[in-house]
Amino acid sequence: MAVRPPKNLSSAVKKLWRKILEEYEITDAAGLQILQVALEALDRSIAARERIDCDGMMILDRFGAEKVHPLLKIEHMNRAAFLAGIRQLSLDIEVPEQPKHGVGRP
Repeated sequence: MAVRPPKNLSSAVKKLWRKILEEYEITDAAGLQILQVALEALDRSIAARERIDCDGMMILDRFGAEKVHPLLKIEHMNRAAFLAGIRQLSLDIEVPEQPKHGVGRP
């Protein structure tokens, strides 16, 4: 019997839940909990990225001065939490929303 995705996940991340459970045998309670927490972090990261894309990486503070968008930190922390969960489960999956090219030397 397939384990249903948590209701609080977005539809896109629910698809990823199903795909992961289809490809990997995660049946233990601890593994399912790690997967859930990781995918919740991915959802938060995506939501932050969507807002950043709308607002821009720099925003104006109440004095009219530019500052770094505070959601950049939240996006980064949640993406790191997602990747940590995936590593903890020893999964080899393609991460959604990755940049098309890397920074720095190949």
